[in-house]
Amino acid sequence: MLMLPIGTSSQGDPYYYSKAKRWGIIGWLRPLIDILMSGNSETVHYELTELFGGIHPTNRQNYIRLESTVETAKNQMNLTTHENMNALEEAWKIFVTDNAKQLNKIIDKLIENK
Repeated sequence: MLMLPIGTSSQGDPYYYSKAKRWGIIGWLRPLIDILMSGNSETVHYELTELFGGIHPTNRQNYIRLESTVETAKNQMNLTTHENMNALEEAWKIFVTDNAKQLNKIIDKLIENK
């Protein structure tokens, strides 16, 4: 079995104490949701890595998580401006270029086991 989760991109915005200390309950709502969602994603990734490796160590290579990072784009689902869509497309082009070797291995594996 090959599992290939493809993430929706992450954007590691830091939360600075100097700003966060004045947020209050309402101000923490969005950051808290982001933190909880990120923690959930990372936990599932860890569990699947261990599950695939625990069955047999060579199976660990059959779980491959792909997730890009976005620098200039915003990864909000409802932000569909032309500028942001172009920036997201550019981020994925960079991701594909930077990860060509791993992507080619995945393609080879899929062709081999068709």
